[in-house]
Amino acid sequence: MVSIWNFCAAECVAKDKCVIIGSKGIISFPFFGSGDVVVWNENGNEQRHHFEHPRHIQQPMIQSVVNYFRGNEENPCTIHDGISVMKMIDAFTDKYDGAHLQGGLHLDITG
Repeated sequence: MVSIWNFCAAECVAKDKCVIIGSKGIISFPFFGSGDVVVWNENGNEQRHHFEHPRHIQQPMIQSVVNYFRGNEENPCTIHDGISVMKMIDAFTDKYDGAHLQGGLHLDITG
């Protein structure tokens, strides 16, 4: 897999685009902006689906957390979700020892 993420690219070359190439086709979509999800199947047929991101993308989750703490609904995240996130944060914030440059960052959040 090849991926490129450049936070300081010149505006004239910056693109908000993710392309996933698989054995049965290709899908392309923006991460942050609204736009088209484009799917090409193995025969080269293209389908476009336009979408608009909600204005406040995180608001539904924030509202669920507020509702939980007010006692109005169940916890929106399981303990297993929390443990998985904690493992990821620990992996990224672990004391730097140079190993990350050697073999990359490997996360095991299965158990």
